[in-house]
Amino acid sequence: HEEVIATCGLTSDHCVTSNWPAPSIESQNSALPYCDNLAILGCDPISVNRDLRRLILAFEGLGSELHKIRWASSCSETLGIVFDGIGGCVRPKPKRSHTLRQAIKY
Repeated sequence: HEEVIATCGLTSDHCVTSNWPAPSIESQNSALPYCDNLAILGCDPISVNRDLRRLILAFEGLGSELHKIRWASSCSETLGIVFDGIGGCVRPKPKRSHTLRQAIKY
């Protein structure tokens, strides 16, 4: 994923990856790639959709069709995480939080 994402202008310093601090999305979008999931994080819906269109074309050009595409929105869920642009927070999905609380109890 990361090589294809880089060809669209979102280099590794604009990707959310494990063991590295998350990049700022104030001035440029960032990508959140994971296995067969991909999210574009940003503050401007027009630029988020533009980057997503570029990535769709790049992946399709390699014979990989993206599915379950969601265009820019203020709130979204992916990989067990809720991105709440209105409330200004990122948190685990409620079911995931519940599972974690139950595990900690025992």
